[in-house]
Amino acid sequence: MEKNRDLRLAVLIDADNVSYANVSNVLEELAKYGTPTFKRIYGDWTKPHTTG
Repeated sequence: MEKNRDLRLAVLIDADNVSYANVSNVLEELAKYGTPTFKRIYGDWTKPHTTG
């Protein structure tokens, strides 16, 4: 697939269901196809698995 840096990708992250350790890997993969953009990450920030 041809890289298109003008392609903007909306990224929605449900922090209650994904480990913060995996988010950077997902964003790196998405960057191969365009520019990932996120405004908010939703989750219960009092839980231990979302504190990172």
